[in-house]
Amino acid sequence: MKKFLLVSALLIAGCSSTSHIRIGDTYPEIDDWESVKIYREAPEAFEEIAILESSSDNSFSFTHQGKMDAVIKRLKKEAAELGANGVLIGDPESRTKSNYQMHGGTGATYNSDDKYLQAIAIRTP
Repeated sequence: MKKFLLVSALLIAGCSSTSHIRIGDTYPEIDDWESVKIYREAPEAFEEIAILESSSDNSFSFTHQGKMDAVIKRLKKEAAELGANGVLIGDPESRTKSNYQMHGGTGATYNSDDKYLQAIAIRTP
């Protein structure tokens, strides 16, 4: 049973609700994802690598800030894997989804307010 719980927890933590569509050249992966810079406005010179989309789904964050931090972290990690050293972010969205869970023969519905963000993975000189 302990092994099942550990595997389940690892699978849930590994589901990162981030995707990309490559639109530019391929570059080697950047090892330090934390060094990827976040841009709100486009820098003077950059190359587009991919369109990114991420959400706070399955992040175990409860506050709005915690959820946005999870989204930004996921975008930076995805960008680094693509060889991008920057992420040009768009406007964040909130999306509410209803979840239904069974507990001991009774069910409960709860709403979760996830954060979504679209961005462009970029490479600057």
